[in-house]
Amino acid sequence: MLKKINYHIPVLNDYNDWLDKAKYNFEKYQNSYGVYDLADCLLTLNVLPEWIAKSDNAPENLKNIANEKLAYMSASNGFIFDETQFDDINQKLRFVRIFCNFSKHSTPKNKFPKIEMSSTLPASFPIKFENISIGDRFINASTIINDVITFWDSIIDKK
Repeated sequence: MLKKINYHIPVLNDYNDWLDKAKYNFEKYQNSYGVYDLADCLLTLNVLPEWIAKSDNAPENLKNIANEKLAYMSASNGFIFDETQFDDINQKLRFVRIFCNFSKHSTPKNKFPKIEMSSTLPASFPIKFENISIGDRFINASTIINDVITFWDSIIDKK
């Protein structure tokens, strides 16, 4: 006799689903340290504030925060990206946007620093891409992702 098992089928209907997807992508990245898993995580975090801002269900104060953060993430508002200031959540959010723009454009825009994946040497296979080089600086990718997820998780009131 077959046993019936109910599985939760993930959906992407609102910002809570996108936050859950970011957490899932981050867990996948931490297991693989693969470039595609990192990109999936950053691409998800890039769209999360837009889902919040456009949501009919989000509280007004959450929408206001999302719109404020989207303004920082935007290249057109005069916010200057400074890769030396990664203790500031706005810089981390801006980095997420810049990374996502680099992933869809073949040439850099607005004189942003060159962004590349990096690994430490000596390396073993499969190579783990744990760091991102931005200009002349190397940063730990997990730290930035974790901080951005923690930021959104702390202000989103889960149902």
